[in-house]
Amino acid sequence: MSTEEAVFQSQVLDQRIDLTFEQDEKLIIIELNPQMVQQELKPQFQQLNTIIFRYLDYALQNCLEIQYKKNQLIITSQQATVKLTDKRIVMFTNDKDQLVDAQGIWIYLNKNTLDLMIGYGEARIETQVSIYKMESVQKNIKAITSVVIWQESIPINILPSLMYSHKGSLRPVRIHTKDHFIPSLSEVILQNCQNIFQLNQGKQAKQLAAEIEDLYQSASQVELQKIEQSESSQYPQKGARFGLGELIHHSVTIPGCKLNQILQKKKATAQQNGLDPYMSYLRLGLGHFNKDSAGHQFVLEIWPFKHYSSIHDHAGQYGLVKVLQGVIDISIYAILSNAKHLMNPIKTLTCNQNDMTWLSPKLNQVHQLKNFYPQTTITLQCYKYSQKSQNKVQNFAYVANEQYKKFNPVSDFPDIELHQIFKELVAEYSNLHTQK
Repeated sequence: MSTEEAVFQSQVLDQRIDLTFEQDEKLIIIELNPQMVQQELKPQFQQLNTIIFRYLDYALQNCLEIQYKKNQLIITSQQATVKLTDKRIVMFTNDKDQLVDAQGIWIYLNKNTLDLMIGYGEARIETQVSIYKMESVQKNIKAITSVVIWQESIPINILPSLMYSHKGSLRPVRIHTKDHFIPSLSEVILQNCQNIFQLNQGKQAKQLAAEIEDLYQSASQVELQKIEQSESSQYPQKGARFGLGELIHHSVTIPGCKLNQILQKKKATAQQNGLDPYMSYLRLGLGHFNKDSAGHQFVLEIWPFKHYSSIHDHAGQYGLVKVLQGVIDISIYAILSNAKHLMNPIKTLTCNQNDMTWLSPKLNQVHQLKNFYPQTTITLQCYKYSQKSQNKVQNFAYVANEQYKKFNPVSDFPDIELHQIFKELVAEYSNLHTQK
């Protein structure tokens, strides 16, 4: 287990999982994400009816019980019972009582402060739905030493998959006894970020992951002017007065130009697939594919006015996004879901030139980018799998028209080097405009 996770003994017995902690943990966080169940077991998981979390004392007496059920969540301690029906923290079903989306929940119990928090999707303050002070059952809460996870109406052979998965992948059930749930997350965006410590802002309980720091070291050196200087040394610019950013804006906005032609093809494809044609943008992979990321590790993305992405994840990768030109709005989502009640963003940010954002397998993993500003926006996307990951998913998942879909994050310019594209854009502009 990673250092942020709990030290505990687990045992799978018939219809339950027993968790016994090696010391008197003051903070217990349980995350349940059914979407992480192995693909071949998902049909069986549809038979799920109830998962019960029982918090026990040394004598194995029930101190607290939380039932995660279809269309309700029930909290019980001693004689006190609370029933919640918020769609975000229950097993959501349709009119035919079919389980159509199990977004999962997280349960945060602090034995010192007596706080019980329950939320959905990523474990963070923005996804918290309910909070209770357990002062009336203080004695019970402080006596908790173990947890039993009990399942009903689901094949027994699925239980081990709830606790275990491919090495390096997120498990459907994860246990923490350190402050993984950080009440005050550092800002997802930082203006004119100068170093990795500013990106973190010192507000988190731990530094950002080494994978993000590695990406930062690369991204912090990238600017359009530097790219232009590097690439233009291989040929004369034929009198073009504009830099790479202006050339890209010109080519993508003028009908008949190279980038505009590619964009029109992508818009037509989107429309043929029943999607909004403006849900399209251009991707330019830098360098070559490698085993460290899904697709190219570094990608220039070009966002014309009114264009936007789908709501999508990043195949469980770490990532960094830097704005090289223009302005872009980024909406962060708790989880990738086709359920309407889960498709509201938990945070929306406006990013300007040199601003950076970050994402990890557990935080900020699902987002949507939009450019509703006249200038063409150019961003640098950087990706990297976890150092521990062995189950490296190659496709990104997204939701469109309330349907789950996948796409391969390939470049729109296969086998073409950046300097060649730059050369074509310079020639294109020079041919259309007479130098004054």
